[in-house]
Parts: sequence; structure tokens; C-alpha cells
Amino acid sequence: MNTTMTTLLALAITACASLAEPAFFTDKPYAEAKQAAADDDKLFFVKATADWCGPCKLMDRTTFVDQRVIDWLSERAVSVSVDVDDEPQLAGRLKIRAMPTTILMRGDEELARVVGYRDADDLLEWLAEASGGRIVPVAERPRPPADDIRGRMDRARELTQADDFAAATDEYLWLWNNMVKQEPAMSGVRVSFLARSMADLAVRSPEAKAVFVKLRDETEDRLINGKTDGDTRKKSWDDLRDWLVLNERVLKDREPVLAWVDRIKDRPTATQTFARTRDIIDDVLIDNGRWALYGRLIDDPYRDIEMHLIIQEMDAKRDKGLDKAMRKEITSRRQRAFAQTIGKTVAGLLAAGREDEAKRVADRAIEIQDDLPMRTGIVSYSLDAEQARGWHLDLLDGVDDERMKTKLAPMRQKIEAKLRG
Repeated sequence: MNTTMTTLLALAITACASLAEPAFFTDKPYAEAKQAAADDDKLFFVKATADWCGPCKLMDRTTFVDQRVIDWLSERAVSVSVDVDDEPQLAGRLKIRAMPTTILMRGDEELARVVGYRDADDLLEWLAEASGGRIVPVAERPRPPADDIRGRMDRARELTQADDFAAATDEYLWLWNNMVKQEPAMSGVRVSFLARSMADLAVRSPEAKAVFVKLRDETEDRLINGKTDGDTRKKSWDDLRDWLVLNERVLKDREPVLAWVDRIKDRPTATQTFARTRDIIDDVLIDNGRWALYGRLIDDPYRDIEMHLIIQEMDAKRDKGLDKAMRKEITSRRQRAFAQTIGKTVAGLLAAGREDEAKRVADRAIEIQDDLPMRTGIVSYSLDAEQARGWHLDLLDGVDDERMKTKLAPMRQKIEAKLRG
């Protein structure tokens, strides 16, 4: 990530204050907390978290404020919270690979760990089993039923954590091939969370990576030759998206994706194809400096704005049952994501020579969400694309906070320098 985008993300994160840890977590450093547990003959409870981890924050607001959890851990354990971004070396030693991870130890012995959100009832059951030595190794537990997709995902992650890579690979293959059949609403999870978990396994296990390469190649074969449907051979948008996800998000292999983009970019159907796959390939093009092509392939510059308004309305109804702090955090994340999407779109349109559309998209987005992430996002991405414009200075002038204006001075100077040539 370049300096400009690092600045943008830092500013956006600053705008969203983090909440304090639940009170029973000690403020002692990890080593001192562990020693205190040993000195008091208590268990040692570790929560691995990150400021950006939504499930971690949800546990802080639900599980770790439940009085039963507070009483159990206060009486029996010393509890410490480890931010993996603040303490990466410690996170590495603890083999933290996903958040939230909770670990229960007795001295230097790890009794058990669990990955993912747990409500108070689930956590208390796990604590009782772990402290009593009744945790059955994940490989020895029966598989959850086929319709328990979340249980199967938890099992796959736990197998990976336990270094049982062969069993984890089998579980991920089953999930890749079956989770949407069992639960159609999980299609988004499949190409995001599941794909990232598969990528983590591929990094740790060459054998798993080879299996996923074979899966990618089989998908590519269907794309080239079609798949049998009666007496005909059909090609599928689903196969195309799967092939892109397997390359980009699972195998981290962008060369085939870039080669594919170059093959189709001048076809009459290129914009339609890109519109169906933009969520997967936009960062591939952007990270490789293909801003002009990215902007040229945008078929409807206003689609993201329309979708944001629809999702915003739907989420407003869904979020009514959440507490105020959670609603605030979800809204903040949604706004930051929208700002980044608009920033990319505006920068791509400018690079493609679509000046009027770029300005209209920026103006409309500011009408909907006039805040620091939106204004700096538009400017930052445009600078990354070498597309500075005079109206970017107007965007920075619209920031009311004088302290933030001072912090944005280097960005202003960069725009002015670009405009001078």
C-alpha cells in the first residue's frame, strides 16, 4: 500500500474511536499477566483481537459483559487481551492466524483454543470443558451435519489451527463445492471469508495448495470447454467468478487474471463481463497501475451509489435491534467502504478521460456522505492514479476541522505540485 493510501486509512481509523476493553482484562503486559496467573495458581485466558475485527468487538459488547462470563474468568483466571497489530511478534509466537482467537492455558500448557465469535453460553461451555480437560481434539469429533455450514467452517478453521492440514483441505473442498447448495445466502461468504481461510491454509500447506491449484485448473477447463448439460456444453458465469476467486483470493496468483483481462478488454462484451466481476478484479487492475483500463471498463459509474443507497436503507431496518455502539461502528465501516469505492471509481474515470462523469460521481457522493473519509478518499485515489485536478483542492477546503486541515497540508501540496507540472 502506498503512502497516500496509508494516510487515508489512518485518517479514517482515527475518525472511529475504539472502545475500552471489558474491565476484567488486565492492563499488564502479556508476560507479566501470565506470571501473575502462575503466582496465583490461576488459569491464563488470552483473547487475540484487532481494532478492525467486527466479531471481536461484538464479543466485547455481548459475551464479555455477561456477568456469568465475568464471574467465571475473574474467579478462575487472569485474562489478557492481545492486539495482533500492536504485538505482531507475540501473535506469531501464539500462532494467531484469525480473530477472534481465545486461548486457555495453565502455566505453559495450552489447554484449548477456539477461533471465531462465541456467545456467553458457548464460551462458558467451552471454558468448562477446556479447564476440565474434556476438550475432544477436533479431528476426533463428528462432523457437523451438512446443513450446519457455520459449524463446518469452524471445523475447517480448527483443523488448520491444529495443523491437521489434510483434514482441513478435505473440509474446505466440501465447503467450496456444497455450502451454497446447502445455504444460498452464503454465496458472499464463500468468495470472501471462505476464500481467505483457504488462502491461509494454502500458505501453510504445499499439499493443500496443490489441491486448490487442481480445483482452479478444473474450473478453467469448464470455462474453456463448457460443462455437460444433457447433450450440450455450457459455460457459466459462476465458473468464471470461481476461477477468478481461486486465482486472486485463494492462490494469490494474479498473472492469469491479468492475462484474461487483456484478452477480453477490447471485446464488445467486456464492460458487461467486468461489471459482473468487478468486486474481484478491481484491486488487481488498480494494484498493477491499470487505472485507465479500470476506468474504461466501468459500465455504469453511478451503480455503486445506487447500490449504497439501497443497502443503506435495508441495513437501517436490520440494525434497529443492535445497541447504539454497534450501530455506530457498522455505520462507520459502511461509510469508509463507500468512500473507498467512490475514490476508486472517480480515479478510474479520470484516468480513462471520463472527466464529466468523474466529477458528477464525486459531487453526488459528497451530497450523500460529506465526511473526511469521502473527501480524502476521492483525492487520495486520484493522486495514486496520477490524476490530480483543481477541484480536489476544493474537496480539501471543505474539511471543517482546522486540525485535520493541517494534517492534510502534504496532500494539498502534492496536488499543487502535480497541477504545476
